[in-house]
Amino acid sequence: MKGTAQRDKIASELGQGLGPEYISWRRGSGAQQAYIEGHTVINLANEILGFDGWSSEIRNTAVEYEKASSDGRWQIGVRCVMRITLKATGVYREDIGFGQAINMPSKLQALEKAHKEAATDATKRAFRQFGNALGNCIYDRTHTNAITSVNVPKREFDPTCLRRPAPAAPPPPSKRVAVAYKQEMPNEMNKLPRGDASLSTPTPIPKPVLASENDDDDELDFTHLQPAAKQTETDAVPDNQSDDAVFVSANNAEAYNSPKLPIKTHFDPDYRSPSIKTTIPQNFSSKVFRRD
Repeated sequence: MKGTAQRDKIASELGQGLGPEYISWRRGSGAQQAYIEGHTVINLANEILGFDGWSSEIRNTAVEYEKASSDGRWQIGVRCVMRITLKATGVYREDIGFGQAINMPSKLQALEKAHKEAATDATKRAFRQFGNALGNCIYDRTHTNAITSVNVPKREFDPTCLRRPAPAAPPPPSKRVAVAYKQEMPNEMNKLPRGDASLSTPTPIPKPVLASENDDDDELDFTHLQPAAKQTETDAVPDNQSDDAVFVSANNAEAYNSPKLPIKTHFDPDYRSPSIKTTIPQNFSSKVFRRD
């Protein structure tokens, strides 16, 4: 029962004539000629029969003629046989279509245009056999003459009917938190106090130098390694020493395994190169540091 009702509904729709919105016009031999465009026929078939209610099949194609002019332009004519089948009942219709390409720059382009035109023409002619709503009414002059007096409403463009790509899905919550943290990190890092850049530079360790190039004992000069010592009560300068004496700190004295010794420096102009010599007071015991 359901199949019969569906069939009756389709038959009723196929019997309706097309309104002016579906019919196009072109200049023919002496008068305007009505026709229906290929995409319009396919849209009507999908609305009435269903997008899965019909199928098409090219049964045959053939090149009727081809001709090349002296300047390399091509003219080709192609015929095509198309079959339209209703899937619900298996009923089909066939018809022939013709397409031609005139004054084309290459044979390949001429063949492409002629074959497409022939297939479209055959499709429209096969569909019109199912009823007026699929294009058969445009062959009725009474209908086409009357349709010219029907006002065609202006079609407004509706952007909401456009098929647009879906918006990208937002990232999962965990990723959103990570992205937000990553974006905030540079600003937070800029707020942190910055240290002294000089502290990150390693301090070079000076090497001991020889006191003199002519010194046979290879006496080493460590005075340039000695930090400035703070003078305390225990580091007081003896009375028999001048004020310019330099004292070795307690830490350095322990490193040299010797008591704190006042060391006096002087410049000897007799040497070939400047050097630093040490003078140790007589009232202090001293050890001579030599390299074995």
